[in-house]
Amino acid sequence: MPRLVASLGLGATLLAAASTANATASAGAEGVRWRSEHVAFTVDPSLDEAGPAALSAVHAATTSWQSVGADTPAISVHAGEASALGFVLGGKNQSTVRLASDGEPLAKGALAITVVTYDAKSRTILDADVVLNGLYRFSDGSPGAKQGKKKLFDLQAVLTHELGHAHGLGDDHEHELAVMYEKTLPEDLGKRALSAEDEAALLGLYGQDVDSSEANTSASCASGAARPSAWSGAGVILALAALARRRRNTGRVAALGLGVALVAAPASASGPIDFSAPSAVAVATVAGLTSRWQDGLIVSELALADVSCAGDCEALAEPVLVPGGRIGDVAQVVTHVDLPEPGARVVLEVIEGRSGLGRHRVTLSGKNVGRSER
Repeated sequence: MPRLVASLGLGATLLAAASTANATASAGAEGVRWRSEHVAFTVDPSLDEAGPAALSAVHAATTSWQSVGADTPAISVHAGEASALGFVLGGKNQSTVRLASDGEPLAKGALAITVVTYDAKSRTILDADVVLNGLYRFSDGSPGAKQGKKKLFDLQAVLTHELGHAHGLGDDHEHELAVMYEKTLPEDLGKRALSAEDEAALLGLYGQDVDSSEANTSASCASGAARPSAWSGAGVILALAALARRRRNTGRVAALGLGVALVAAPASASGPIDFSAPSAVAVATVAGLTSRWQDGLIVSELALADVSCAGDCEALAEPVLVPGGRIGDVAQVVTHVDLPEPGARVVLEVIEGRSGLGRHRVTLSGKNVGRSER
């Protein structure tokens, strides 16, 4: 039986490119960390849907990171009503853990996401919100937690990964045994314990002090110059062909980008995985972006140029919105995936029947790729 590999967060998967050999992750959120002595996380009652031991799973996940010995803040966890997702300027904000029973639009099929808001000059985390996708089934480890023949994702392991993001860590794309690795399997209890790579990443992040005068202040919250790739109209056709192959793929890899489609999972999987074929696929250059606040979240609209499109291309006339961005000194990322810089080439998929943030899937090429196929 094909195994299910599920995405934990929002990375970007390259569909088709003329040249991908030098693709690397964007480092816009690199060096972002807490700089206070204490951080409190409020665990919303919605997490109880994952099982009676859900709060204990949060405590255990937190302890994994606190036991490394890095100069991290003391983390306290308590049950309570969580504030709205995101960050309110001048408001009373909470760092939270919650479960979205009907699914989280920002997750776009991922097991969970973490929204991190930070001061772009000092690289200081201001707020972190972990959201589990209720479209999946989780096991909290309590007696009787297994539901029939369905394979459940280990709640503590998923939370440990997301709390790594909440500490400021990005995804690990190389070490399969690491908690921060970009993929996971159901019932993978091994991802509860940090690997040497996880510990080294945390010690590296919290063993450094960032001079605020040298902090990245680019409007896109991403560092490094964009390097356009040799995309063409043929790349659009390749993207459509790749998408068709993924639908036939029996490997059942559940991949996720800033909206990359997920391959359908076996019936025995831990929950429904949304796979929506695009009505149009295009490649384009990002000419610019404009960010705005929307209900506690920073949303950015991409301005596109040099567009090559296949399919129902009239839909490209609608605004292309992606989560994250920077307004003034406040920046926001979803699971440490940065926005494309002006000049970057992107693949754009239009999803029929959706609107707003769920309307488009955007993947990046060249040096602005943040890969994740968990």
